Amino acid sequence: MKTYKILGLVIALALLLTLSKALVTSASTAHQDSEILAPTWAESGQAQGPIIIDHTCTDITAVPQEWIEKAKQTLHIGYGHTSHGSQLTSGMTGLVSFANNGGLGLALPQDIFNWNGGGTDGALDLREGDGYGTGDLDHDCGYYPNWVDETEEYLGTPDPVTG
Repeated sequence: MKTYKILGLVIALALLLTLSKALVTSASTAHQDSEILAPTWAESGQAQGPIIIDHTCTDITAVPQEWIEKAKQTLHIGYGHTSHGSQLTSGMTGLVSFANNGGLGLALPQDIFNWNGGGTDGALDLREGDGYGTGDLDHDCGYYPNWVDETEEYLGTPDPVTG
């Protein structure tokens, strides 16, 4: 069951990396693909078609505010990294300013992309460890078994019903 929670963290991290990549790429090019359409959603909140996101998806204006708000309400992310991993959180910090200043014509609420450890004041809950002894997940996988112990401590005891 812990494997599923760790897999969930990896997937969430991949999503965040994709969003931070979108900022960098969007800021460096004026090209917008007018053929990219957001998927339609059913009442259940499930996409009615495939959503394929990779390094070519850079149109942040296609992400509806509701999706951003839902992600902030439901995601609780633990992100342990070394120095190079700070590129993700630096990009996320830049995204806040980019959106607040209307980059690419964005008209979203101020600070919609804010993040902090704990998710206070409507921010995304992202607990960042820097790989140097601070933060919730301060060791990457190169520091075995410390990173395993910290990850298990962060995730807590699995729910016997849901994992």
